[in-house]
Amino acid sequence: MAIIKEKISNGMRININEVLLMYLDYFVQAFHSGKKVCDLINDASNILTADQVMIGVPESLREIKFALVAHNIPKQLFVLLKPIPTTRFALAFQQ
Repeated sequence: MAIIKEKISNGMRININEVLLMYLDYFVQAFHSGKKVCDLINDASNILTADQVMIGVPESLREIKFALVAHNIPKQLFVLLKPIPTTRFALAFQQ
């Protein structure tokens, strides 16, 4: 995680596997801190922006599902829809 966070702080874009690792780390850390599930999911959209990831990553990750299983708690399923907000842009064509 330190390498991924360093890449982001240096302005480098991360790939899809690094993005998934970032979200997984977020959920594990937040879950252990006792945050409510609804707060976890709402706050997850603020973890990364489209400018921090490689081209095509936000469009490829329209839905992310994690199942968190621990020995002393029931299984928790987290579903993120469009976790990385994308910006819309239009190309103007002149004829």
